[in-house]
Amino acid sequence: MRVLVLISIIFALYKFTFTNAQQTFAETPRNLSVLLGDDVTLKCTVKNQKGDVIWCKEDFCAFSRKRNITDPRVSFAGNETLGENHLVIKNISISDDTRYQCQVLATEKDPSIKSEWSYLTVLIKPSSISISSNSKVDDTTIRLVLNQSTTLECNAENSNPGCSLVWFLGTKELKTSSEISGLMTLPKKLPSKLYKTTGKITIKPLIMEDWHSKYLKCECQNAFTSMTSSSIYDSKLIIFNYAPKVKINKVTPDDILVGSYIQFECLSDSLPPATNYQWSIGDKIYLTGSDEKYLFLKIDESMHKKNLNCHAKNDVSTQSGSYTIELIYGPKIKQELPSHRIVNIGEYFSMSCDVDSNPESSIIWTLNDTVIYYYPKLVINSFKKENYGIYKCIASLKDYPRVFSKSIIVPPGPPIIEAESIQYGYFGNPGSIQCVFEKEPKPAEIDWFKGNKRIEFEKATRYKLRSEEIDRKGLRSILLFKEIEEIDFGNYTCRGINQHGSSSFLIKFQPKEKEIGNMLSIFVVFMFLFISGIILGFFAYIKFTNTNHSRKVKRIKRKYLIRDKFRSKPSMMLNSNYFRSYPKTNRKPSRNHMNRLSNQNIYNNGSQNLQRLNEYSDIVDPRNLSQFDGNNLDLNYLNYEYGGGDNSNANNKLETSETSFLDPIEAEYNYLNSTHYQTDV
Repeated sequence: MRVLVLISIIFALYKFTFTNAQQTFAETPRNLSVLLGDDVTLKCTVKNQKGDVIWCKEDFCAFSRKRNITDPRVSFAGNETLGENHLVIKNISISDDTRYQCQVLATEKDPSIKSEWSYLTVLIKPSSISISSNSKVDDTTIRLVLNQSTTLECNAENSNPGCSLVWFLGTKELKTSSEISGLMTLPKKLPSKLYKTTGKITIKPLIMEDWHSKYLKCECQNAFTSMTSSSIYDSKLIIFNYAPKVKINKVTPDDILVGSYIQFECLSDSLPPATNYQWSIGDKIYLTGSDEKYLFLKIDESMHKKNLNCHAKNDVSTQSGSYTIELIYGPKIKQELPSHRIVNIGEYFSMSCDVDSNPESSIIWTLNDTVIYYYPKLVINSFKKENYGIYKCIASLKDYPRVFSKSIIVPPGPPIIEAESIQYGYFGNPGSIQCVFEKEPKPAEIDWFKGNKRIEFEKATRYKLRSEEIDRKGLRSILLFKEIEEIDFGNYTCRGINQHGSSSFLIKFQPKEKEIGNMLSIFVVFMFLFISGIILGFFAYIKFTNTNHSRKVKRIKRKYLIRDKFRSKPSMMLNSNYFRSYPKTNRKPSRNHMNRLSNQNIYNNGSQNLQRLNEYSDIVDPRNLSQFDGNNLDLNYLNYEYGGGDNSNANNKLETSETSFLDPIEAEYNYLNSTHYQTDV
């Protein structure tokens, strides 16, 4: 009995666990490539399946076990009890080339689930492939000219997917080189879902033996040829003529700018040599002649992206070389972004940044000043709430200023209003208040309220309404007052209405006194600064005058101090050679120089000597006068420059005689008036 109870409990727990587990995918469909006419199975296995399984082909969700499938090629496979709900498609056609999704519908307790989209590609070989050229001689032969570019085109029709067109010379694959350029493959999807692929190649043979009598082949390579290991191609035999090979060389090394002068050289390699040259841009001929290999050209804006041509002629033919004139210029916006745009959540959204510059500018996109993208075209497959805001497309190029275009992306809703919350007017004068409605969402109707009362402009005599379009901004609504009175001040409301609702903005209209007080304040400040400048200038002048006066006073005090010092000493006669011994210079003699002079017997030479006048008259060196008095004599008082050299200069010497005495004040006076005097003050 206990065993039966235990088994019942375990069974109940097992049933509860598995019946309450949520349904999930155990296997989802993968991307597949299938040959046209083959069968394919898209697998979808659901774990704990409770809801019905339905398959979607693009947006058509109708393939279900419980529904009649109208397409006899489509059926279900797998064990439904194990959650196997595989979609089988037989005899695949191009119409089946699309995306598929497996969905499990919701139940009362389980939400619906969806697999990722899987892509089914139907592989189809091209119906035809052919090489075409203006130089084609017949269906099997093309003519190339040595040292001249020839462009060939290869077309592969009605394939899926599009072809990658590869060129071969014999068995050697042709890649970009000095002889090969312009390699390109351009697949174009047709309404039938098939592709037409166009390939181009430009050949400029340099060595005839490398090309002559060889086959040029254009081969289609795609998923079909890879799966089937097949080769699909067209080929042509190459033959030669010998015409000039022409090349234009830009001699001037400078960048090509508007207004600049650029020299070009026409280089021609041909057999026989070219006998005539002609320079042209479009239909305009600039120069013609047998020796006109050089062209000195003034550049203007109309030449940008145009070809400068040089035509070289020999006995075989006339051939041309060209140089594309690429003007260097900074970025400029060719077409502005829409100023405002309404986008619904979940919508596909894209914007293109149309910028022109040379070289190409770098592009960035910002959302509310945060960088989000780096390519010219911005794409958001499913727009989200966080994607709303201000978008900027910014183009930048080195050495040039940045340019940008701005667009405001908003959700559907009532109008957006911008205005100053407080606006002013003057008593007795005309006035206005205003609010601005963003360009999107547009207001279908605009109302103004004074307090809670709507203004009826048809009946109002005090008010007038005016609207102005603002470029890339929106609409400005202006409430005009003919003559402002007291009753006009107060609260006003600007309201906008559209199909999504209404929005309003409260404006307080307040009186404002005329700004006479401000002008008076400015005048007072100006006068204060003006008077302060005069006072400061006066004090600066006084200080300058006092400084000069103090210098003069110091000089006078110095004179009297010297005089008092000498008057307290015995009278002396000095040999005039002592003064003449100083060098004629603008600098004061140093103490060493004075000592050197004192060691010489300058007082015993010449006609004038020191005369004994009293008990101190036998002093030999006048610098030692201070030893005879208790006062110390500052020897710097004697350290002046006196004239020397030319005795005819009366201002630069002191005349002495046997009875003449040195007056220190007079000596100081003569020194101060000499041309070599420099003050230390």
